[in-house]
Amino acid sequence: MNLTKEILITTILKSLYNVTSRRKSSKFAEETIHEALSELKQEYDFLSNVKIENRTLIDEEFDVNLTSDIENIPKAKLGGAIETLIRVICNEIGKDTGLYFITEMKQSFNPLIYDHLKDIGVDLNKIQIEQQIVYKKLKKITDEESKLNENKLGYTWGSVANWEHKQGSKYVTLYDTGGQVIDQIDLENAIKTYIEKLSGVSETDPAELQNLIKKYEKEYSLLKLIYEENMDLETAQRILKLSDEEVQKIIIKLIDMQILKTESDETVTITEVGKNFLKKEGRN
Repeated sequence: MNLTKEILITTILKSLYNVTSRRKSSKFAEETIHEALSELKQEYDFLSNVKIENRTLIDEEFDVNLTSDIENIPKAKLGGAIETLIRVICNEIGKDTGLYFITEMKQSFNPLIYDHLKDIGVDLNKIQIEQQIVYKKLKKITDEESKLNENKLGYTWGSVANWEHKQGSKYVTLYDTGGQVIDQIDLENAIKTYIEKLSGVSETDPAELQNLIKKYEKEYSLLKLIYEENMDLETAQRILKLSDEEVQKIIIKLIDMQILKTESDETVTITEVGKNFLKKEGRN
C-alpha cells in the first residue's frame, strides 16, 4: 500500500471526527476540529492547505480536501502537527470522556497508519499513557476536594425540626421530625460563631438571634448600657443588680467571645465584632 501523506492526514482527521462524534456529538466534533486546525495554522502553516468543505458531513465523515503541496512537508513537521492536533482534541473532549480516546483511534484505522505515525514521530501509546497519568492525578484532586466538601455533621439546618435548651445547661439539643436527637451544640460556641459572621458575610433569621440573646441577657444588657447608653460600669452594674463576681465573669466571657478585648491590665474596650453585634441587634 502506497501510504501518501494525503492519505495519512485524511485518515487521522476522519478518525478524530468519528471517535469524537461517538464520545460527544457530530456538531461538537466538527466545530472542535475546525477550531483546532484554525489555531494550529499559526504554527504549522501547511495546515492552511487542509480544506474541510463548507463544514458539511459526507457519509457521516468530513469531506476532506488537500492540495498537492502536502506531499512536500518534512516528516518531522508533519508528525509535530498531527501529534499536536490529537492532543488538542483529547484535551477538548475532557478527562473522563477522552480516557480511552487513543485506543478507539487505533482501532479505527489500518495498522499501517499506526506504523507510519511512529515513523514520523507520533507515538500514540505515549500520548495514551500521559492521558491516563493526568486522569489519575485529576481524579485524586477531585476526590480530595470532595472529601473537603463533605458535610461532616451528617445533617443540615433543614433536618432540624426543633431545638431545646434546658435551664443551666451549656448545650442546645437538636431534634429531627421524628423527635430523635440529632446533635447537641455548645451554646457559647454557637453564639461566638454567629457573632463572628455579623459583618454581613452571612445572615441569620432575627428570631434565631433573639432566642440566643435571651440566653445571654445579662451579658448583652451590660454591653448595651455601657457602649450604647454611655453608662459607667458601676451604674450599669447597679441597675442590672450584678455582683462584682458576676461582672467579672461576664467580662471574661465577652472577651472570650471576641466582643471585648483587653488594651492593658486595667482597660477593656469593645471590638468591631462587638460594635457590629450591637448594631445588628439594634435593628431587630
